[in-house]
Amino acid sequence: MNLIARISVALGLFVFSFSASAQSKWTLQACIDYALKNNLQLKQSALSIDNAQANLDLSKQAYYPSLNGSTSLGSNFGRSIDGFTNTFVTKRIESVNASLNANVTVYNGGTVRNTIQQNGINLNTEKENLLRAQNDLMLNVASAFLQTVQNNELLNSARLQIVATKEQMDRTDRLIKAGTLAESAIFTLNAQLATNELQVVNAENALMLAKVQLKQLMQMPIGEAFEVEIPILPDVDASTALQTVEAVYAVAESTLPQIKAADLGIKSARIGVKLAWANRLPTVSFGAAAFTGYTSAQNKFFEGDGTKRTLKVPIGFLGSDPTDPNQIVYTFQEIPNGKVVDFGLGRQFAESFRHNYGFSVQIPIYNRGQVQNAERLAKIRVSNSELGAQIVRNQVRQTIEQAYMDARAAQATFQANSRRVEVLKQTFDMTDKSFTLGRSNATDFNLAKNNLDLAQNDLIRAKYDFIFRLKVLDFYMGKPITL
Repeated sequence: MNLIARISVALGLFVFSFSASAQSKWTLQACIDYALKNNLQLKQSALSIDNAQANLDLSKQAYYPSLNGSTSLGSNFGRSIDGFTNTFVTKRIESVNASLNANVTVYNGGTVRNTIQQNGINLNTEKENLLRAQNDLMLNVASAFLQTVQNNELLNSARLQIVATKEQMDRTDRLIKAGTLAESAIFTLNAQLATNELQVVNAENALMLAKVQLKQLMQMPIGEAFEVEIPILPDVDASTALQTVEAVYAVAESTLPQIKAADLGIKSARIGVKLAWANRLPTVSFGAAAFTGYTSAQNKFFEGDGTKRTLKVPIGFLGSDPTDPNQIVYTFQEIPNGKVVDFGLGRQFAESFRHNYGFSVQIPIYNRGQVQNAERLAKIRVSNSELGAQIVRNQVRQTIEQAYMDARAAQATFQANSRRVEVLKQTFDMTDKSFTLGRSNATDFNLAKNNLDLAQNDLIRAKYDFIFRLKVLDFYMGKPITL
């Protein structure tokens, strides 16, 4: 392989590895999607939705009739009743019984309809609860992501400060050799370099902890390789006009899932009052049943062939000598002709089959105050749900008010730090020129540099804090969390 081919292969491998590395970095949306997919609390909320759906499906089945079958097999010993002749017999009897029962509710005061409606509301409530948990998780992930990006920028700033200090040390060394500065100036810069190196270590630790917090929110093991993709953020306008609390709350009240869930809770509680009232009303049901059976006491059966024969049967006697055939009185009876056959399981089941059907009405008269007390408790739940909904609204308003004040404070802090950096940058430029000309010492130079470095770091923190506060307000305005 010639040199050009080797270079081409090497460049190709470099581009491929760079692309793979770039693809492995996590954007904010990727972090949010991963967290939503793997969060265990969200999975529990999803199970609550499944449970509510099962309750709704079950309540809908109440419109349909119930159908149940039963069978039994047994042996009786000793004296028992023949199921066919209803006479007592004393022998072992084996029996088989089977039945089929059906029942349907015709009227129960709207309990089925209201239960279906209530379970439908409960299902929607669980869905809103899941959305609320997802929103909370997304905000937390966004906060941790921005914290990671901020700490990454602080780390880069700390590394640049080392570079700047080393460049100043080189320049100072040249000035010392030229006789412009005293040799002691380099010692002060050495101390400054050690301070900068410590700042890098602290920044690396802060970045590592921010990544750990983000990975924990995502339910990702901290041992896995993880790098965030640093977004290209637009310039932050410190004079951005903030939305008023009233404008934000007006949108939030109609969109936030916790408010919707609270209002659904009121509807569910009001249906609970109807369900409690239904216990005062009668319940009308229609039922039908079919039965059959078999008993070994009647395992034989006389089956006629349709013909008859006449028999002369004695019924008494005349005179005092019953042995005299001339004194015996006879009658004539027609006896069917036929034979004794097996009376088996199938035939007995057919012969024993019987069924019934009818309506039943259950009228509540007195139930030891249970109906009245259930009604009273249902009304209490309505009042409690109404208060709970108002509490949720108050909490949302207070949260938005706090978010607004945090945004205002972050905006003011960002504006103040921006002005502070501008002033300290001018001060540092003047001190740097003076130090180069030998008019100021290394202590003055380091003090000016440290003040500028500290101000720049504070500006970075203020910038990201302001960005996050704006994103929180946007979130309550119904806007997606993006960078």
